[in-house]
Amino acid sequence: MKVPILFLIFSLMISAGSLAQSRREARHYFFEGEQAMEENKYALALAHYNECIRLDPYFMEAYHSRAAAREGLGDIKGALTDYSIYVDSKPGQPDALLSRAVLRYKLGQYVPAREDFVLLLTLPPGETNKIIFRQDAGGTDKIFTQQGSNHADIFNYLGLIETKLKNYGIAFTYLDSALTLDPTEPHYYDNRGIIKEHVMDTTGAIADYQRALQIDPSDGLAIHNLAVIKRSRGEQNASEKLLDDAILQSPSLPYPYAARAYYRLNHKNFKGARDDYDKVLQLDKTDEESWLYRGLVKEKLLDDDGAFVDYTEAITLKNDYARAWLTRGNLLNKLNRQKDAIEDYSVAILWNPSYGLAFYNRAIARQKLGEIKEACEDLGQAEKLNVRVQAGLREKVCK
Repeated sequence: MKVPILFLIFSLMISAGSLAQSRREARHYFFEGEQAMEENKYALALAHYNECIRLDPYFMEAYHSRAAAREGLGDIKGALTDYSIYVDSKPGQPDALLSRAVLRYKLGQYVPAREDFVLLLTLPPGETNKIIFRQDAGGTDKIFTQQGSNHADIFNYLGLIETKLKNYGIAFTYLDSALTLDPTEPHYYDNRGIIKEHVMDTTGAIADYQRALQIDPSDGLAIHNLAVIKRSRGEQNASEKLLDDAILQSPSLPYPYAARAYYRLNHKNFKGARDDYDKVLQLDKTDEESWLYRGLVKEKLLDDDGAFVDYTEAITLKNDYARAWLTRGNLLNKLNRQKDAIEDYSVAILWNPSYGLAFYNRAIARQKLGEIKEACEDLGQAEKLNVRVQAGLREKVCK
């Protein structure tokens, strides 16, 4: 049966009209989203962009704007997906490429991030209002844009990436390039100083941190790193004063508190150490090492319940954190929960089969439970892994 020509034409006109209507509605929701973004109403903007894309899946600008809304809401992975969709459709657009490169760096996707930053060096700066925060090895600071960065900040990011990948020679070259383009930026000196520390050039690192402080006396990262170097040289009092200064100058950075907390822990100032670790974990709840160390401090303050919670949080954040399993096992052993302690020691050994101390401590727990044969085997394994076992203990366990 033939379909009348007029019917086909009429159907096509209806379809075209519906498509045009959808596009008009999509544009409406897009501009509503833009208005919401200007007012920093990210959730509302996201809802408008979602509707825009539902009506017109090929509305590319909506993906770009939705990525920014998702960034505002802390959805970094979602933002990265949207930036990638946009960049794939417009490969030469520097604004979105820069945004994607920075997010890839934040997510630890260093090789893809490097590819994006290298590509940015080949593109002419485009018109952009995009604000990106300049990155140092410990946080963020001044803002820059692809248009105004003059490539110095891109070299800085490439230096940070190569440092993460342990390609220190390449990283050093990139930081030198950044400093050639902008010798007045203190964070570039900080980042180059960190590279010098990695290659054991402590004198050169100190020179870079001091140069950073000449430019910006409130540079918390430089103060902190100098304090750590002084502590490693035995200059404890000078180290603590520098850490106090770093905290005073940069109270929103977690690592000076962490360094001072460790200093206080080693000097038996347990309450002060706990206060500092509290501050670290207020600023960064994902730092598994600070959870572990705060647990150790709480044990010193006889807060065993609090210590157990902190050790468990460290394990939750990093399931293969063998030291945290060992430390929680030690606490359980002390609380006469030997079966639970043995389980924790066993997990520590699972993640680190050469962990001699875990074998040694598991032997002690097994001996308390009367598992003499297993305890003797663990002591033997501990000795093979260079853990010193007292002769009296071996005689007691391995009768």
